[in-house]
Amino acid sequence: MKNARPVSVMLVATVSAVLHGAIAVVVAPMLSFFYLVSSSVSGLTGTGAELGMTIAVLAPLAWAAIGFGVGALMSTLFNLFVNQEARPRVAVQEKPEVGVAVVGEVA
Repeated sequence: MKNARPVSVMLVATVSAVLHGAIAVVVAPMLSFFYLVSSSVSGLTGTGAELGMTIAVLAPLAWAAIGFGVGALMSTLFNLFVNQEARPRVAVQEKPEVGVAVVGEVA
């Protein structure tokens, strides 16, 4: 990630909200169907079935809001770490051992 640049928080949050909302739109009819089947099998009428169906209909809106919040949080954290400048690091090296050359008298 040498060339990482900050991203637009609103763009990432919006894309995340759209993706989460689209997934919820696909899953909500299945959830609604399960509530319908379970209420007809168990004989629940009135409040229980209506509450389940209402939750299934409102699920995409709630899931899109959660997606927006998570996208905004993750892009903010990404920008926080990308904006930090690389600091020069000090490399510690051991002193090289130097041998002592003795110049003495030659016979």
